[in-house]
Amino acid sequence: MARTIATDRLGRGWPEAALPSRSRVVILGLSICCDPPVRVDGVPLEKRRFEINAQPPFAFDHILMSLRTPAGTVLEVITDEGEYRRAVYLEGRPALITVRMDGRATVPRLSVGVTAERVDAAVEASARRTVDRVFAATADVSGLETVFCQDQVMWATWQRCRGFRPVALPDLFEAIAWAIIGQQITVTFAAKCKRALTERYGERLAVENDEYLLFPKTEVIASLDESDLLALQFSRQKARYLVNLARQIVSGEFDLEALWSLTAEEASQQLQTLVGIGRWTAEYVLLRGLGHADSIPAGDVALQRAIGRAYYGRMATEAEVRLLAERWLPWRGYAAVCWWYTQRLDQLTKKRGPASRSALD
Repeated sequence: MARTIATDRLGRGWPEAALPSRSRVVILGLSICCDPPVRVDGVPLEKRRFEINAQPPFAFDHILMSLRTPAGTVLEVITDEGEYRRAVYLEGRPALITVRMDGRATVPRLSVGVTAERVDAAVEASARRTVDRVFAATADVSGLETVFCQDQVMWATWQRCRGFRPVALPDLFEAIAWAIIGQQITVTFAAKCKRALTERYGERLAVENDEYLLFPKTEVIASLDESDLLALQFSRQKARYLVNLARQIVSGEFDLEALWSLTAEEASQQLQTLVGIGRWTAEYVLLRGLGHADSIPAGDVALQRAIGRAYYGRMATEAEVRLLAERWLPWRGYAAVCWWYTQRLDQLTKKRGPASRSALD
């Protein structure tokens, strides 16, 4: 049985297995603080590289472009050479994943690198699953264009970013946390809060001359007080939502992993049993956490703006978005990310001028 080494202010005992490494934990009476965050370095690192054959069309250039924003690169690193880098936990251990495109959009091949203290078969298999899920690399999208081409407006939007995929977050808890953080605030401020949270309570993985942040483990967030997040500019409500979510997961009250085996409707219902999670948040998690291709967060203001302007010449309502989206079944999630991304292209075109359009489209 796990040994209890800390008790929170509600009298609950936290087992040793549920806490971060004791080398970086300072117990201050009623809370557990991680100060400073640990650096995972000073040990030899193994590297391994492998390939994933993605399903065409696969527009890796557009995917990277969508991540080249302050919000898109809170933890992701996109190099000038066109490589994606992200520190994640694989089999419970910190690892760096790198992804670059070696093939073409019509014959896509991803070259994946994984660096960790030990890269055995289990870690490599975990890295493969993670990359495939994050980029929906092997998803069969053969029926998508048959659906989209029946809607002239949607088809024109798809052609601007043909092969684009919904980019998922590599960790389901992080996806839910990110959705909660982003409720009713600008993406820029949400990214600021997420970075502050990660810098304060996450680990750091040092690889060669670079350092990469890892999103805080569920156990670490569960050990915090709401006041810890208030100090990072979180609202009181969101601090409560996030800490309570983490505690419910750690205690087993909410089975996070069970969401993977549920249908989209079932998973949405389960998510909405959590305090602070409504329909928009649940649909966002379905898309960017669980990878459901048909989930569209119709309550999203940016989505309503983009779709409304294209079809009505004005802001659309949530009901209008849902009605329009029925024609995109079962690819409504792909449609959503296309609308989000083409808004980004329009913003870049306006900023850089018409001459930049050919490079973006």
